[in-house]
Amino acid sequence: MKTHTIYERAQSPWNRAVVIWLWSFQTIGSIIITAFAAALLHHRKGLQQRYDDGLADALFVINAYLIFSFTILNAILLIPTYMHYKRNALSPLWMLISSVWLALFWLTGLAMSIYALVWSAGYFEVWEVWNVLTILASIPYFVGLLYYSVVYHKWRKAGKRDVETSNKRYSLDGRKPFSDIR
Repeated sequence: MKTHTIYERAQSPWNRAVVIWLWSFQTIGSIIITAFAAALLHHRKGLQQRYDDGLADALFVINAYLIFSFTILNAILLIPTYMHYKRNALSPLWMLISSVWLALFWLTGLAMSIYALVWSAGYFEVWEVWNVLTILASIPYFVGLLYYSVVYHKWRKAGKRDVETSNKRYSLDGRKPFSDIR
């Protein structure tokens, strides 16, 4: 019984390898940021005493636990995604879901980090360094997504058109169009 649909990598508008690499790198990056956040959570009392109203502490705890949960889910979802990719059974719908998931992860972390940095602009301590790290870790994902969606996709479409044109003009025996031979 067939359990997986085989998808040709050329059929999908998504480059599966690009998304797999992006997901892998951002999972590794989020694990590093999570370890840093865990160390900061351990010293949370000192951070809490530094600010009078406790908003920075609340922002930090919410952001840290969001990053924790996203990291765990990313690590869990990365394993079946990679296995499906190796079997050439990774569907375009799954790629779309994973791309939306990555964007949600980084937009949440980025928005909270920027808000926290703007709110506590007068201070620069370990907490702010963590926010800056979160922002820096999100840059490769967004640059990669922008590169793929604009540059790579146009290049790929142009190359595909060239192949289709040359297949119509030339064939293996030099007389008939390639599509007639099949």
